[in-house]
Amino acid sequence: MATSTRSGQARIDDTITTYLTAIEVERKTPRTIASYAQSLEDFRRVGRHSGLPEAVEEYGVDHVYAFLGDLRQRGAAPGYQNHRHREVRAFFSWCQRMGLVEENVFARIAYAAQEKKIYPPLSRDEARRLLDTQDRSRLKGCREYALILFLLDTGVRVAECLAVRLEDVDWEQGRVLVHGKGQKQRYVGMGERTAEALQDYIARFRGESAGPLFLTREGHPFADENAVRVILRRVGERAGVRNVHPHRFRRTFATWAIESGAHETDVMLLLGHTTLAMTHHYAQTYSSQQAVRAHAALSPVAQLRSEHGEGPADGEDGAAGSGLGGNAPPAAGGNVDAVRAPDLLSSPTRVSHVAAREAEGASLDAPPRREEERMTTAKSAINAGQTLVAKYKGKQHSCEVVEHDERLHYVLPDGRVFTSPSAAGKAITGTATNGYRFWSVPKKARAGQPKRQKAALAAVGAA
Repeated sequence: MATSTRSGQARIDDTITTYLTAIEVERKTPRTIASYAQSLEDFRRVGRHSGLPEAVEEYGVDHVYAFLGDLRQRGAAPGYQNHRHREVRAFFSWCQRMGLVEENVFARIAYAAQEKKIYPPLSRDEARRLLDTQDRSRLKGCREYALILFLLDTGVRVAECLAVRLEDVDWEQGRVLVHGKGQKQRYVGMGERTAEALQDYIARFRGESAGPLFLTREGHPFADENAVRVILRRVGERAGVRNVHPHRFRRTFATWAIESGAHETDVMLLLGHTTLAMTHHYAQTYSSQQAVRAHAALSPVAQLRSEHGEGPADGEDGAAGSGLGGNAPPAAGGNVDAVRAPDLLSSPTRVSHVAAREAEGASLDAPPRREEERMTTAKSAINAGQTLVAKYKGKQHSCEVVEHDERLHYVLPDGRVFTSPSAAGKAITGTATNGYRFWSVPKKARAGQPKRQKAALAAVGAA
C-alpha cells in the first residue's frame, strides 16, 4: 500500500504508483494502463503547478474543478476532458475501496456537456466505389478489397481486426472469433462474399501460415492501428470518398443493421458493447433519418395538398426514400454464437435486404413523376394478406403483402421482395416514391388472391 505522510495520510504520488500496479495485476491491457498513467500524470502536473494537496484524503470539490478548469483553459475538447475526468475518477474510486478516502469527490462532478453529432455511415455508392478502385490482381488491391469487406461485414474495431488470426476464422460456420476489449471474446458473422475475398487473398498472396489474418506486403504483422488508418485514408482518396477510417465501417455496420430491423441487443453483442448506451449512440443516425423519411406523411403542407387532391409541387419531397443514401443493411439477430451475417453487397435472387434498400435508396430530392397521383394509404391500413394496387403509365400493378419473421414484406408479381411499400413503388416507377401515396387498398380482394399470396410467401422463404 502507499506510504504515508507524517500525519498518517497517504501521499498521492505513492498511491498512484500502487494503483497502476494494482490495475496491471488485475490484467488491464497495456493500452489501458498507459492511458490511465497519462491521465494521472496530467492530474499531478496540474496539482504541482497549482499547489493542490499531497494527500488523497485532502482533496475536495474545489480541487477537482481546478484540475478540470486547467484542462479547459488549455483548449481540451469536452470529449478529451471527460476522458481524463473518467480515469482520475476511477483512481479515486479505487482509493475509496481501499479505505484511503471516505468519498470519491470526482464522482460528485458531472461530465462536461458534449455536442451530440450525427456521423453519417458509408452509403451504398461509397462502399461500391471503395471496392471498385481495388486492383485485385495485385497483392495490395486484393488485400485491401478483403479488408474493406471484412470491416464492413463484421463491424469489428480496428484493433480487433488486427488481432484476428487465420485460425480464428471458422469457414464452415461463416463466423470469426474476435478478441475484444477487456480480453473478452465474441463471435461475429461473415458473409459469403467476404469469405470468398479472404480466401482469394490467402490463396494467391498471404499463404496458409498461422498468424494475423491481414499482413503487410512483406508478410509481417502490421506495426500498429495507424497503419490501417493510413491504408484506408488512401483508399478513400483514390475512390473520391471523404472521411474513410476504420471506425466509419463499424458505424456503417451498426446503422445498417438497426435500419434493417435488427434488435439492438443483437447489435450490441455483435459489436462487443457491454451496455446498450453505445449502441444507442450508433442508432442516432438512423433515428434522425427515419424522422426525415416520416416527414412526407407528417408534414402539414403535404396533408393540405392531399386534402385538395394535389400532387407534390416541383422540388417538393413526395418520396419516402432512404435518407442514408441507399445503404444496404446487413441483417443481425438470433444467437450471437451462431449468427451468420449476410453478404452486404451481394445480390441474391431470393429475399434481399440489399435489393430492398437499394430500391429505397434514391435521393430525397427527386419526387416521383407519374401521370396520376394515388390516393393516400395510411400505414395502419396495410396488413398481411392484402393485395395493393396502383396504376402507372396506363398499366395496372399489384403488390402482395405478406408477413415473415414478424415483418411485412411487399412482393411484386415477378417475385421481387421489398421491405416497404415505397421500395416496391420505386421498383416500378424507377424513382423515389412515397409508397403510401402510390399504392391503394382495393375494397374487394381480387380473384385468385390466395394463390398469389402463396407464391409471395414462397418468394420470401416462408412457405
